[in-house]
Amino acid sequence: MKKMVIFAVIVIIAAGYLIGDSIKVSNFIETWSIDNLKEPNLETASYLNIRYMDMIGNFDRTLELIEKFKKRYDGKSAKIPELVFMSAIIYGKKIQPAQARDTLKMYIETYPEQKNIEEAKRLLSDYKTSF
Repeated sequence: MKKMVIFAVIVIIAAGYLIGDSIKVSNFIETWSIDNLKEPNLETASYLNIRYMDMIGNFDRTLELIEKFKKRYDGKSAKIPELVFMSAIIYGKKIQPAQARDTLKMYIETYPEQKNIEEAKRLLSDYKTSF
């Protein structure tokens, strides 16, 4: 029982650090990855950093990392369409309907074969009628 309590305390402290200092953690991941990793590990670390910031709910940092990823991997990564769609969702969460609409339009025009294209069209339709 004592070991479980110690483990729970460690998990809570780690979670507090990962959430409370998420910008520091994300910046560290970004810098360390660029300095120490080569492809394809750098791409994976960059992608996971984006997912981490999205999970934490730091949407400004998520969008910043997505833009950096797109610049670094434009035309080279299969993850770009997913990240463009993620950007549209984030703009919606940030209540920026014009950016959400523009990003969804671009996503639909640029990536018409993506598996979630129907969801993108539905969201775009919702934005057209809602805002």
